[in-house]
Amino acid sequence: MVLSESSGNPQMNLTQILDGVTGIEHSMGLATFYDDVVRFWAASEAGMSPTLIVAYGGPMGEEWFHQREKLWEDEKLTRFVLPQHLMRLRRATRL
Repeated sequence: MVLSESSGNPQMNLTQILDGVTGIEHSMGLATFYDDVVRFWAASEAGMSPTLIVAYGGPMGEEWFHQREKLWEDEKLTRFVLPQHLMRLRRATRL
């Protein structure tokens, strides 16, 4: 099994699949896959493991998470991590 980092570069990813890569990590950064690409990908039997944290060409799941969750108030999490440490992990979001 050979996996490749997508890097948000669909042309590179399709070339890698043609060269025998068996899987692409993260999204490719394309909103639309045309029929020829879908048939090519299906025939190659290559896989893709999209993630919510890294989303090339779309909103990042991490920003959604940080905007909606207050980790420093999470009862279960604060049993293991001091709330003041969690406060330092806060980030500004673009959503």
